[in-house]
Amino acid sequence: MNQEPGKNFSFLGIVTTEPDYKLSHLLNKRLVISLSHSTDEIVNEPYNENSSFSKFVTRDRKYALISNKSDQSLFLRKMSKIDFLLIESPDSNSNINITAELIRKINGITAVFVLNSNEIRDKNIEILRHLTE
Repeated sequence: MNQEPGKNFSFLGIVTTEPDYKLSHLLNKRLVISLSHSTDEIVNEPYNENSSFSKFVTRDRKYALISNKSDQSLFLRKMSKIDFLLIESPDSNSNINITAELIRKINGITAVFVLNSNEIRDKNIEILRHLTE
């Protein structure tokens, strides 16, 4: 089920000092999924500076994890305290609040926030919307 443009969706903001590869491993174990690194990183060009954000996806594309930080740049600018974004496909048949609770129990996770796409004004929300299609 593809998400319609402009349609509201929820996703998770994760605060941690863990590097992306370790976080993906921890999420794989806790959520029983198989995120793997994608060489197709997300490239953003704010102010004519190329910034790339690491991306991990499951083969079935039901989950995607991306870094919110790259050098001095942010993927979602108003979310400066968020380190990673976890997007679940509407097809994943899981409850995002339960997923958030499971992640909060992982050692090394400082905080997990359930975020709503309609409450965030950022041009990159549309990119997030399409990561699990």
